[in-house]
Amino acid sequence: RYKERWQMMTEEDARQIDGYIGPELAISVTQNASANNIKLFERQCGQFKAYSALPDNLTASSVSTVGLAFTKNNNYLFAYNNSACYLYAIHSVTGVVGPAVTGSTGLSCGTYPASPAIDMSENGYLFIGQSSSPYGKLWRFDNGKFIEETNTVLSAVLATAPTKVAISKNGNYLAITGAAYTRIYYKNSSGTYTLMSDPGSKPTPATAIAFSDDEKLMAMGTGAS
Repeated sequence: RYKERWQMMTEEDARQIDGYIGPELAISVTQNASANNIKLFERQCGQFKAYSALPDNLTASSVSTVGLAFTKNNNYLFAYNNSACYLYAIHSVTGVVGPAVTGSTGLSCGTYPASPAIDMSENGYLFIGQSSSPYGKLWRFDNGKFIEETNTVLSAVLATAPTKVAISKNGNYLAITGAAYTRIYYKNSSGTYTLMSDPGSKPTPATAIAFSDDEKLMAMGTGAS
């Protein structure tokens, strides 16, 4: 049977059509406690423009937001700073954001290190570094709620606070670096992130980490020696 290209759209294709109304870019700024310190933008006519449907407050705090991510299908905007985290629902019809979802997110915010050791995969795996043991927690986003994975989710636990972290697009690989370690994990069939063999020549600590969309490539940055 013959099918047109639009009848065989992938999930990635669907995101490009005009059905989504809402912000597509979020940027953090430092402002006083009475102002929004997250700015939202939407794509219009080939460029990003300031988003008009703002809630009354996006993380009204004198503490700068240091981590931002949109969840799958742009249903929520996740934000965190060094003392708290927030989850804002995005209305599927109007695109209005917020106010912050509280009480039902399942996400418990602890004390985070100053470095932005946070990343979220496209399918909703969220890792947040912490300044105290277990030095990091993994969450899985499902039906409007973050579900905490057990602390044994890492086959080799962390000994110190991480400084950078990266999760691959589909959550199959996790890379974490700290002052004296750089570790690469893969997710096995039981959902546990298992330590991979050392590829050698990796920087410790890495200054930046990134995975390619197809999860076949990984890049790490290193500081000047």
